[in-house]
Amino acid sequence: MITWDQELLASEQIAANEQNYREARDRLAVFVAGAGHLLRVPGPEVQGFIIVCRMLSMAKPDLALQIGAAAIVQLAKAERSGAPPNI
Repeated sequence: MITWDQELLASEQIAANEQNYREARDRLAVFVAGAGHLLRVPGPEVQGFIIVCRMLSMAKPDLALQIGAAAIVQLAKAERSGAPPNI
């Protein structure tokens, strides 16, 4: 017979697993979208993107956010000045 505590613990575990699933699904969606953009432009950038995405997906989310923000700023500065990006 299942006790109330066991049922509550199972319910909490299911909720935690669902949260982990949603986070992984969201990371995968970002990865696929980014890879799709790079596939339109042939070159070694695709492989580099895959490696960096994979490493960042295993790292702290804040680190990925900071690196992404820095890259966006560098790209915008390069576009504005007409110089090649310094990333």
